[in-house]
Amino acid sequence: MTWLRRSRYRWLQAIARFYVSVFRAVPGVVQIFLAYYGLPEIIPALKTWSPEVMVILALGFKYAAYMAETFRAAVDSVDAGQWEAATSLQINKWAFFKHVMLPQAAVNAILGFGNYTIGILKETALAFVIGVTELFGEGKLIAGGSFKYMEVYAAVAIIYWLLVVAYSALQNKLERYYRRYM
Repeated sequence: MTWLRRSRYRWLQAIARFYVSVFRAVPGVVQIFLAYYGLPEIIPALKTWSPEVMVILALGFKYAAYMAETFRAAVDSVDAGQWEAATSLQINKWAFFKHVMLPQAAVNAILGFGNYTIGILKETALAFVIGVTELFGEGKLIAGGSFKYMEVYAAVAIIYWLLVVAYSALQNKLERYYRRYM
C-alpha cells in the first residue's frame, strides 16, 4: 500500500487511500465477523477455512492498513536530497532503495511497527467471539468452570504482559541495530 500511495497514478493512490480508510475505520471485531460470516457468503470456497485463518486474515488486513501508513511516513521522512544525490551519482533506483532509503526508513518505522505488532497480539483475544479458543478464551473457560475469575484473568493478563515485554526486548535490539544508520 505504501508504494501505491506514492505512485504517480492517481487511480492507484485512490485504491490505497480507500483500503487504508476502510480497514482503519472499521473495528477489529466487526472485521472478524465480516471475514468469518460474511466473506464465505460471497466466496463459497472460504466456508472450508478455519476460524483461526479467518481471524488472521481479518487482523492482518486491518493492521496492514495501519502499517502501510507507518511505512509511508517513514519513507517520506527520508530527505529528498538523498534521492537527488543518488540520481546525480547515477545510482539505480533499486540500489538507492536497498542501501539508502530502506535502512533510514526502517529506523523511523520500527516504533510504529512494534506498536501495531503488540496491538495484533492483544487483539487476538477478539478471536473468542467466533469460537476460537485462544489465550483469553481458554482463560474464560477455566474461570467459568472454576469460578476463580480474579486468579485466572490475572494470570491471563500476566501472560499477555510477559509476551509484550519479550517482544519489546526484541524490538529494542532491532531498533539499536538500525540506529547505526542515523
